[in-house]
Amino acid sequence: MMTEDPIVEELHKIRQEMLKYYGGLDGLVKHLREIQAETPERVVTLAPRSPIQTKRKIS
Repeated sequence: MMTEDPIVEELHKIRQEMLKYYGGLDGLVKHLREIQAETPERVVTLAPRSPIQTKRKIS
């Protein structure tokens, strides 16, 4: 059983409003990519992390 969280409920409502405003997921993604192209200095690219050695045996 999931408990109701007002913050999660608000986020779900906002997401639905944005999807409706931009005509669905494709429109929202297009809008977000346009914003990203306008402000490339705000995009964070992290270097890949090295794998961590463990002592567990792989079965």
